[in-house]
Amino acid sequence: GKLVLPPFNGPNEGLVMGASLSFISFFYGPMFWQQTTWTDGAIAFLGDKGIMIFSAMEGRVRNLDIVVIASILALIQELLGKVPSVIRSYGKEALRTL
Repeated sequence: GKLVLPPFNGPNEGLVMGASLSFISFFYGPMFWQQTTWTDGAIAFLGDKGIMIFSAMEGRVRNLDIVVIASILALIQELLGKVPSVIRSYGKEALRTL
């Protein structure tokens, strides 16, 4: 058999994500991940239109927290999209290899 991967796939996305995180660390320094610039910038951008709960997050959510949360959400999205397809195609027995 042949393994044919589309241009956007898990291995390539992982490599691009890892390289992006490395470049950000190189340009801004490793302490960039401990800062709260992304959350504070989003709150400033939303201004009065923002939801009040976001104002409580100002200065509390670090940049690395956002990366971790985004990664977890992407994992959940992939699992919810792929697991039912695998079960339909190969049955529940295929989940034992996970």
